[in-house]
Amino acid sequence: MEVMGFKITINSIEIMGFIAGVIVLISYLLVSRGKIKGDGAIYNFLVLIYCTLYLIYSIMISALAVFLLDVMCIIFALIALRKCYRVYQEKRKLKT
Repeated sequence: MEVMGFKITINSIEIMGFIAGVIVLISYLLVSRGKIKGDGAIYNFLVLIYCTLYLIYSIMISALAVFLLDVMCIIFALIALRKCYRVYQEKRKLKT
């Protein structure tokens, strides 16, 4: 396909990167509109999903810098999710 003189080829790798980008935009929109908290479980789960997709994408296109950044983001998201889980458990204990 050609758009404005540029040849565009879309394959599964490109689609994966595009989906990850859409998830980034959705998560940013939700946080900026106050629908979810930036330190909450939903946001960090979305970060985990899009960073994992970007990680796979970076492996496929051999982008070491993107790979390393995504590994760090995944680690940070897992740490944040663990914290959210601990807070959730503490709140549950207080209710019982």
